[in-house]
Amino acid sequence: MIKLILSFFYVISNLLNVCFAQNPELTYIGALKSGSPDGLVPSWEGGLKNPPKNWSFEKGLIDPFAEDKIIDIIDYKKVSKYKDFLSLGLKKLLNQNRNFQIYLYPSRRSINYPEKIKKQIKKNLSSNKNSSRGKSQIYYLPFINPKSGLEVIKNHLLRFQGGSIERKLHVFPVRPDGTFNRIGVWSKKVYREYINTTDSNKLFYALARFTEPRSLKGDVLLVHEPIDFTLEKRSAWIFSAAQRRVRRAPNVAYDGVGNGSDGMITADQVDGFNGATDRFEWKLIEKKILIVPYNTYKIGQKNIKYDEIIKPGSVNPSLMRFEYHRVWVVRAKLKRGMRHIYSERVFYIDEDSWTILMEEVFTKKGSLWRFALHGLIQSYDFNIPIYRLSLYHDLYKKSYLLTGLDNKINKPIQFGFEAKTSDFLPNALRRLGAQK
Repeated sequence: MIKLILSFFYVISNLLNVCFAQNPELTYIGALKSGSPDGLVPSWEGGLKNPPKNWSFEKGLIDPFAEDKIIDIIDYKKVSKYKDFLSLGLKKLLNQNRNFQIYLYPSRRSINYPEKIKKQIKKNLSSNKNSSRGKSQIYYLPFINPKSGLEVIKNHLLRFQGGSIERKLHVFPVRPDGTFNRIGVWSKKVYREYINTTDSNKLFYALARFTEPRSLKGDVLLVHEPIDFTLEKRSAWIFSAAQRRVRRAPNVAYDGVGNGSDGMITADQVDGFNGATDRFEWKLIEKKILIVPYNTYKIGQKNIKYDEIIKPGSVNPSLMRFEYHRVWVVRAKLKRGMRHIYSERVFYIDEDSWTILMEEVFTKKGSLWRFALHGLIQSYDFNIPIYRLSLYHDLYKKSYLLTGLDNKINKPIQFGFEAKTSDFLPNALRRLGAQK
């Protein structure tokens, strides 16, 4: 009875926090400072502030919570026990793949941001509290108190990601039997405040070049991303190393499918969700506690081989980490008359970072088709949250796409550097494609 009463007051507290933007119990990012009455979610203590002892850039992002003990290992037999904390996608994955398990750990609210970003968020909120803002300005947190699903998604789209980021990573399309191909990708993304642009409606410039296998090596993608898609569309170009020519790429948007994914994700599923929001109706469903991938450092350790990670149906579950966290649940339904291969999508967005942690997508007949997991970590070298990996499961074919790992790459991720717009012009793609 006491637990029921506590749960009731917890729900009321959540509703009140959603309704009042000036609630002093919110963190600067808009999350509840307090933990949950049942103790599943701890109180916010400022996030991870320092790297582990004896850490160096060469070691990569080692696990600062390696000493944490497992709370439970959830398999298909325990779905009913945890049913209130499992998304539809996780339930489906557990029941479909008997080798898939959820390694549940203590919850760590590790997310943190640089002080200058905290100050910028507070300045934006104090000067213009969720009222209409200039369409062509960047706000790292446009809606601390979102009142719609679209506002939650905009927080995800405009969240601070380091200002600029350059990295190499590997992508693995994995067949149902566990066999896979390895694809190498170099990428660079630079946001407007880190580049010499005068375009007030530009959000970022991005480049991606395939480094392996031979059939894709040298192909380059260039993207110019707007802030306001009602003013202009995304501009994209592709350089084909085989044809030695640059061409426009209007299909690098919405449900377009790019090279290297074996058709398992759409263009707008990269980074959880990206691009224009106009083809869907966005509805804010609720804020609730769920089991989600979080602090997934272990799977990205340099001493772990890829064939230790990649298994039939999903990755090695003992290398993943799941925790209880509060998430915003947003449903997107395809608008009448609009085209997309997904009729409906459900997103689960972390309250501490506004980062999408899970996504479920549905066929035109309403069946659950694909399920994505995005493992979040705190990059303590630059003090921002980033994806350690993304897992896109095709629940019909029982195949999946694994992206984001760099276990066999020695060069660390680079953040916060300046760039020139001349490096992000179509005529620079041939030169970039020829690089080793």
